[in-house]
Amino acid sequence: MSIARSMSNDPGFSAITATPVQQPFSMSFSLNEVLQQVLVKLQPLMRNTNAIIRCESLPVVYGSRVQISELFESLVQAICVLPPSGGRLFLYIDCMEEKRRKPVEHTLPGGQRIFQIQFHTNVQVDHEWREAHATLFEGFKNLLKNHNGSFEVNEISGAGCLFCLTVPGKQV
Repeated sequence: MSIARSMSNDPGFSAITATPVQQPFSMSFSLNEVLQQVLVKLQPLMRNTNAIIRCESLPVVYGSRVQISELFESLVQAICVLPPSGGRLFLYIDCMEEKRRKPVEHTLPGGQRIFQIQFHTNVQVDHEWREAHATLFEGFKNLLKNHNGSFEVNEISGAGCLFCLTVPGKQV
């Protein structure tokens, strides 16, 4: 069973695929805390994949903590269903300020900046997996657009896959 179908019964799934309504977000929260909670919740799945996870410090961001948490959880679950190169899943999560979007910074309230969160993996995606997750990833794009951000998946030939999302926030 694909992760997209199994998540359709999850009440959080509909929130991710919902059509965005542009709204300002004034609530801030720590992505480090959100990711830590997601990884604790998914610990049995992570053990089954024999995963090694490394995470750099992530920023405080603005938006819906619940929706971003659901996005992180769905993304990690989707990554874990792919067989990793070398038999063991490596997941490295880092963050950098997105300099190329400088003009957008000035339109965001309270001096917010745009940060790119990258999930580097050693998993190889195939056409079938991409199609099975197309609706989920379109939901990610819509949700992040609502948060003044974006989502994309980039394959790295022979090395794995890079999942990138951008969100407004501030450094701690």
